Amino acid sequence: MVRDLSDPYADLRKLKSQQRRQQSATPLRNATVSGGRTNYIGNESLVVTGSEVINGGSVVNGTQTVNGESILNGTQTVDGNIEVNDGSITVPGPNPIKIWQAPGGAVIEMGPGLLWAAGNDVSFGGSAGSSAFIVLNAATGSVKIVTVSAGITVDANGITFQGLPAIGRTTVTPNVPVGTLIANASGRVFRAV
Repeated sequence: MVRDLSDPYADLRKLKSQQRRQQSATPLRNATVSGGRTNYIGNESLVVTGSEVINGGSVVNGTQTVNGESILNGTQTVDGNIEVNDGSITVPGPNPIKIWQAPGGAVIEMGPGLLWAAGNDVSFGGSAGSSAFIVLNAATGSVKIVTVSAGITVDANGITFQGLPAIGRTTVTPNVPVGTLIANASGRVFRAV
């Protein structure tokens, strides 16, 4: 190696220039690890700003936390239980399905209908006072069919009618006792008063 004796600091300047290049270099900008691995040890030791692409598989041993929206495309296979701590599960479509916790029970909404479970009761249809519904009670073994204005209950004590329309007992030939159930030709049932 031939030194330039007229510039004794040339080598020192060259070393400083090389050191500056190394300090500002980004050697991992397009790095590839083949046949090995890179370990990041510590909490949040790998930070990706932007997006990440994984071609192949990803294995998570431990807990994976996703803060924000998660979009899954394709078939999802789950071995084990799924637990939703807060919120609801929705399956959109022409007849959407939505599952959520409500005060006092759990609700499955299927298109325009509801399946409501609270205590020993399982109800189909809607909520009391708003639409027609059916209630099954596991404790009493009873079945109740209710509309906004009328209903029928079948249990161990027999059959109970609610909201039957009334008909004057004297309008029926022959006259019948008060409380008698009368069915007309169309099958409608009335209570004699």
